[in-house]
Amino acid sequence: MKFIDERSIRGNPYSYIGLLKKKGILAKHNSEFQNAPHGHLNRKGVWILLDHQHVDAVQLIGNPNHVASDPISEEEMASIEEAAKAEFYKTSSVFFGKVGVSLVYISLIGMSIFILIKVV
Repeated sequence: MKFIDERSIRGNPYSYIGLLKKKGILAKHNSEFQNAPHGHLNRKGVWILLDHQHVDAVQLIGNPNHVASDPISEEEMASIEEAAKAEFYKTSSVFFGKVGVSLVYISLIGMSIFILIKVV
């Protein structure tokens, strides 16, 4: 995933998302990643989700008539986005499951210590 900063884009960066997708470049604007841990939180720009499409994206922003060297279809874009969402939910479920089990163990240990202190 590579970022194209607003300083490299004439006009509103978000207006290029449709063009990039139409030309087969998988792109998102940065407000869709506001909670992501990266250094671009306060900048407007465009995320190019597939690294190998970054050069084409930059060229398309400069010249809308540029032809992408490796465009992907709308179906492929949808498939990639669905797979990413599924992986995110799977990873989140595993993480929060482990957090939940850890909290149960910590609570049990805390209760055991409390009971031991009260009994003794």
